Amino acid sequence: MFWIFSILLSACLGIALSACESKGQQPDSALDTNPFTDNIVQESGEDTMAGPMVIINQAGLEPEKGSTFDYTIKFSLTNQTHDMITGYKMGMLAFDREGNPMDIYWIGIDSSVPHSYSHEYQSSDDGILPEGGTESGSWTLININGEEEYARYDRIGYILYNLKEITFKSGYLWENPEYDRWMDTYKGKPAVPGNLEGYYPLEMRITGME
Repeated sequence: MFWIFSILLSACLGIALSACESKGQQPDSALDTNPFTDNIVQESGEDTMAGPMVIINQAGLEPEKGSTFDYTIKFSLTNQTHDMITGYKMGMLAFDREGNPMDIYWIGIDSSVPHSYSHEYQSSDDGILPEGGTESGSWTLININGEEEYARYDRIGYILYNLKEITFKSGYLWENPEYDRWMDTYKGKPAVPGNLEGYYPLEMRITGME
């Protein structure tokens, strides 16, 4: 009887230890949920997938051809509204392949701009057509800070983009009500790589349009 109890006790301890080891594979502070994958604008009682939308289809980092130190972030937007997009303000974040946030020089060519976990830029000369028009864009990371910064760029595994505001031809300015929460969720914080891989497409419902 004693040996049966010993076997059962050993099995239970083995299961418990295995569960602890599995749980330890993710850092305690890593984000294990991704509230922004399907639609960043969540409105209670409404169909968030209905109505006009702007979609960030994808964004990723590619080495510049013929250059040792430069990388280009490439992305694309789709305009699923009835109005032309003439400009937008975009925020971006970088993570390594393990999901750790990266503090980098987003404007490496300007030594007066410090490194940061995030960067925002504004585009004001766009003409993204309505009803499904798509634009491809890019942002080049130009390194003048030596081998150390080049090695840092080389570790980038994920780029997250989000639109802070969008200007339309009609003059309507849409401001993303979830942008600050997005920054609070991701900026400077580790994330689960699987969530970063499933981040795109990022669909934003454009409210308030006539």
